[in-house]
Amino acid sequence: MLQTISDGLKLVFGSLTFILAVNTEKAEVQYIGLHHKEVEIKIEDNELKQVNEFVYLVGTICEDASTDQDIKRRIGLACGVMQSLNPIWKAKEISRDTKVRVYEALVISVLLYNSETWTLKEVFKKKLRVFEMSCLRKIKGITRRDRIRNTVIKAELEIETDIVQRIQRKRLKYFGHVIRMKPDRFPNIALLGRLHGARKRGRPRKRWKNNLEEDLAEMGLDIVEACRLAASDRDKWRNSVLKLSMRGSPSPWH
Repeated sequence: MLQTISDGLKLVFGSLTFILAVNTEKAEVQYIGLHHKEVEIKIEDNELKQVNEFVYLVGTICEDASTDQDIKRRIGLACGVMQSLNPIWKAKEISRDTKVRVYEALVISVLLYNSETWTLKEVFKKKLRVFEMSCLRKIKGITRRDRIRNTVIKAELEIETDIVQRIQRKRLKYFGHVIRMKPDRFPNIALLGRLHGARKRGRPRKRWKNNLEEDLAEMGLDIVEACRLAASDRDKWRNSVLKLSMRGSPSPWH
């Protein structure tokens, strides 16, 4: 049971009672839908600020439910980490292997946090690959003017997996995790559920499921076969994902 009281909200669960105090100066509201809509929510005559986006659990949530801003923010954060480590990239006494390990631990981990939930458009795939190669060139101490192919740079640094392929691997692993959830779990319902009603006119926006279908097409599977494999044999599913992510890069210049 939920009750409004003078100093906040009272939540009653059987014999347990919790008081939820709301800080009206820090609390914000957001309307998520196809079109922007102004909402008015007040607590004790104090109107809460409405925002188009906000950061929650290190991820950016937008009112149009897209992940574009989250991808941009992650690239910006990783770029800041890369710049803060400039003394390490320039240090001649530090081996390239050590620099690559630092890059993997501190830069890639920041860049790809929560990336398994991204809806990747082609423009962001290109941005991610450009950022990855700029980092690898900095580690090697070269620039684009040196005219060295990306495949050569990756081979010398022993980087076997493209940044977009890493995201693909994380997405497929997350798909397997969701499939193995109980049917009443919200992620499972969101993935396998069906919406009723007519779709609006025009080209539909790319969804996370579209990325997944592209991944499965490369594996030679449809969604039904993938669900059966991921649910019945976890090890075989992981091996299939690993083989897919270890394939060659699309182009030596990407």
